[in-house]
Amino acid sequence: EWSDGASLRDLLDALPGQRLSPQLAAQVGASVAAGLHAAHELCDEAGHSLGVVHRDVSPQNVLISMRASVRLADFGVAKARGQIRRATETGELKGKLSYMAPEQVSSKVIDRRADVFALACVIYEAALGVRAFHGADALSTMYLLLEQPVVAPREIDPGFPEGLEAILLKAMAKDPDARQQTADELREGLLDYLRTAQHVVSDRALAETLERA
Repeated sequence: EWSDGASLRDLLDALPGQRLSPQLAAQVGASVAAGLHAAHELCDEAGHSLGVVHRDVSPQNVLISMRASVRLADFGVAKARGQIRRATETGELKGKLSYMAPEQVSSKVIDRRADVFALACVIYEAALGVRAFHGADALSTMYLLLEQPVVAPREIDPGFPEGLEAILLKAMAKDPDARQQTADELREGLLDYLRTAQHVVSDRALAETLERA
């Protein structure tokens, strides 16, 4: 399906400070979460969950049309129950490293909560202009993901909304059990934050941001 706008990566690269407002980042994140939840809930003809996990949620794969329609693209590395899976010959990690959940980096069994972690990393970057986990090379990035806590948004920007910070820190917990358990739970948290802060963002605001970039 054609999207006539740009990826979130392209949009961030074109903006001053390479960031959106926290409210706009939360709105984009909520839209992506809705798409993720729909994929996670897919079932086979017998009604059994397919166990779909995207595994590559990143700014490059979030597409925003000129009418502010937000889509999650590139399920090319997604996994589903019943797939024949084997390691690549090079031992390649699926997905983009800075957005990968610790359990994905360590090649453990992953589920939808890995996508929750990745989406929180995307929102964090969109709202702050820096990646949550990004070292000088792949090894140092893996160390940050596996061993170091994320830098709290308010340590980077003291004016960052506390409510949104709490949502993101929960979603980026090292332990999957400590995160929001579904993308829909993350979506509801983001929308609740926007409603509570009285910062519900219109599609027009997102479209105008894209036009200006």
